[in-house]
Amino acid sequence: MTARRLNALNGITSRLAAPLLLAAASTGVPAAQTPVALTPDSFTQDMVVEAGAANDTATHYSAAVSATMDGGAAKAGATFFEKGLLAGSAAGLPAGGFFTSRQDPSITFQLQPYTQNNAVLLNAANPSATLTLAQPGTYRTLFFLTASSDGVMTSASGGPFTTTLNYADGSHLQLAPFRSSDWFGSPRFAVGTGGDVAPLTGVVQTFADNFPGLYENGVAVPPVMPISSVTVQFEPQPANTNAAVFAVSGDLVSQTPEPSSSTFFAASVGVLLRRRRRQ
Repeated sequence: MTARRLNALNGITSRLAAPLLLAAASTGVPAAQTPVALTPDSFTQDMVVEAGAANDTATHYSAAVSATMDGGAAKAGATFFEKGLLAGSAAGLPAGGFFTSRQDPSITFQLQPYTQNNAVLLNAANPSATLTLAQPGTYRTLFFLTASSDGVMTSASGGPFTTTLNYADGSHLQLAPFRSSDWFGSPRFAVGTGGDVAPLTGVVQTFADNFPGLYENGVAVPPVMPISSVTVQFEPQPANTNAAVFAVSGDLVSQTPEPSSSTFFAASVGVLLRRRRRQ
């Protein structure tokens, strides 16, 4: 593990895959990509050690996570931690989980609370998952905040992600696949952390150049109808690869309004009026 991180910092990751470029508006100003609220049950694992976690003398930080980037559900190796875990250091994911992408200031992300399931772990044992939107909406683009961990030091490693849009009317649309960077694989991250933690040993390390990081992966979406959920399929390459989705942002066109009490009241009054007219 140490050698892999040293290699990342010594320039083995100099080959960078070209980032996905999405067409900007005709004005030349990129559309704002804002956080897409997902239901809590969309997230399957807690993969971030929170700042207030205690380093137990026997179990260290193992109780603070249910999976790690390196070891998946076995919790082996290292994973992310929240800023503040390491006293006097700026390393870690941002407190509160909200941040603006380092690569594109028009993109913002909101991470889930670090004390609960905050990532979707994908690997050979669990190659797919469904992200359910808290409120269906129509989007022009979606950006998935991801990372993989497989020891292959390339900026587009770990195998392809395939996303399928599930529309509110029951139809589906599969989008073009994308590849996520290894969390130590490229400096072109949306957010860098500058450190990792091994939950089973309690060892916290810091690194230069803000490694490891999370990466934004954008896909164009036909803005034709509201999306209810997105199914993400991951093909691990090599077979021991772990990948994770931490958040989604997008260019919202419109959102399906949730029924309110006033709407229900108005509908009920309308029914009563129609009944009276028929009498």
